[in-house]
Amino acid sequence: MSTLQTKTLAFIMQTPNAWCNNIEQASKRGCADILACYNGKSWAIEVKDSKGDNLSGLQYESLRRHALAGGVSCVVASPCNVAAVHRRICQQDQDCKENGIETARIEVLTLEQFRFGFMS
Repeated sequence: MSTLQTKTLAFIMQTPNAWCNNIEQASKRGCADILACYNGKSWAIEVKDSKGDNLSGLQYESLRRHALAGGVSCVVASPCNVAAVHRRICQQDQDCKENGIETARIEVLTLEQFRFGFMS
């Protein structure tokens, strides 16, 4: 587990009345790294810690479907990786649009931005 993932989990676990589950690598491919619930919102959180670490097609699809179902989908990325992950999501969104597939909002956030967004 990456340092960024450990910090993200620790933050959620310290938040009163929040629930989270760290999804182990052996689980279903494409499933988000962390599933959480807070204030009636379901969160699917993918963590991208190192530069060059980007979303796979399966991860994008899982986050897209979670958001379409009414959940909050996001990628918590290291500051050096935010732009690359954002570009990957834009590419995936464009592919969906070209194939008539509905897109959904997937946020790319640093840990600090995630902390603010999770609490609001």
